[in-house]
Amino acid sequence: MAAPLFKLGELKLALDACHKALAINIEIGNEEGQGENYHNIGNVYFKMQDFIQSVDAYRKSINIRKRIPNVQIELARVYTQMALARRELALSCNQGKRYTTYSVMIILLGVFVVWVLYQYYFK
Repeated sequence: MAAPLFKLGELKLALDACHKALAINIEIGNEEGQGENYHNIGNVYFKMQDFIQSVDAYRKSINIRKRIPNVQIELARVYTQMALARRELALSCNQGKRYTTYSVMIILLGVFVVWVLYQYYFK
């Protein structure tokens, strides 16, 4: 439900849908779903340019997904998006080159991890 709302730019409604899905996944104990929900919440906050909330949601997604086997590619994707959110946050706060450089390094690390996993699992 959240994806079409997100694509239509109805971000507040998309965020509400993500939180409802998260509540359901928490209730039924679906950790994989919870990780995906937090990731989607991070994406909505990123689009809303609320980078602090975005990074927080991505961090929750990562912490949950670390406990789930065989989700390395998803983890790399979340790390990359969190780095982009941190970069935007640093730029919006005028915190300078240090954080931007750090974020670029994290993005490159995420890309490298995806490449290594691709080489290992798909070739």
